[in-house]
Amino acid sequence: MVKRLSEFSLIEKYFAPLSSSGAFGLKDDAALLQIPKNKTLVVTNDAIAEGVHFLKGTDPKRIAQKAIRTNLSDLAAKGATPFAFSLALGLPSDWDNDWIKAFSKGLKADCKAFGISLCGGDTFRVSPDKSGAVISITAYGHIDKKDYASRLGAKSGHALYVTGAIGDGVLGLTLATDKSNDKLQKPNAAQKYLIDRYEIPQPRIEMIKLVAKYASASMDISDGFVGDLEKLCSASHVAANINLMDIPISKQARAQLKTQKVTPIVAVTSLITGGDDYELLIVIPKSKVNSFETESKKLNFPITFLGNFKKENASFKGVNILGEDGEPIILAHRSYTHY
Repeated sequence: MVKRLSEFSLIEKYFAPLSSSGAFGLKDDAALLQIPKNKTLVVTNDAIAEGVHFLKGTDPKRIAQKAIRTNLSDLAAKGATPFAFSLALGLPSDWDNDWIKAFSKGLKADCKAFGISLCGGDTFRVSPDKSGAVISITAYGHIDKKDYASRLGAKSGHALYVTGAIGDGVLGLTLATDKSNDKLQKPNAAQKYLIDRYEIPQPRIEMIKLVAKYASASMDISDGFVGDLEKLCSASHVAANINLMDIPISKQARAQLKTQKVTPIVAVTSLITGGDDYELLIVIPKSKVNSFETESKKLNFPITFLGNFKKENASFKGVNILGEDGEPIILAHRSYTHY
């Protein structure tokens, strides 16, 4: 039996090399974070757990990258530039050195890709023993305070945009589950793409400058397009009518939907209420729309206009998803919920 590293040896070998000078080689109980002059610190925290956010047997490198990227997505939605993160890593009793080695490779790859460093954290044993790994990351970014894009700034008449495509994540989860259960023997190219979108989401870091420059409100989509848009509407006291056919769906998702024995409406509505998209909802005032659209066309992923907000009232609150006949579609559920 291969001897496992001790907690402190594990930190020294795999995590300390990812730290910056203010973290003191992860030998102290805290760290010093230096942010640029006249900037404001932005902090976010997301945790992922085995069996909830990733499947047992998932490549640990991908688990580490998903843990980081879900947090970077939150910072991107605020218009904040990421620079550091801390890590709380809960390991089950059966962890081994190979798992940690692969996990640290994922952290290292994303530290390099996104220009961030590890500034501290903790390791602990999860309980009960049958529980899987739990990874909690706190990410730190900086921004000019005046540019911070909260959920509270949308107003009637402001334009709503969404990045990328909706629904890849929930389809990817289904395919990854089938693959792990040997129901999917050999994924095709489209299916591999969707699995990748679930396991290693792409935070829209390229949007940071545009969000900071133009957005009146913004948030990322983690629990589903409809449910998360409703959270934004509630915070800003606005309402929205969204045409179902305007919501962007990737060609890979459309190809996969054709294999399912359900009606097109049921298929698409399941995509817009599922989670793990990590795309951004971005709200732009009328006066800034033309400039925003001009600059966003330079990006390597689509930005889709979905309509304009209206002021909420007693008879019109939240989000209506409209069918081709212009009537609201009744959804079986609105978003992913943990409880």
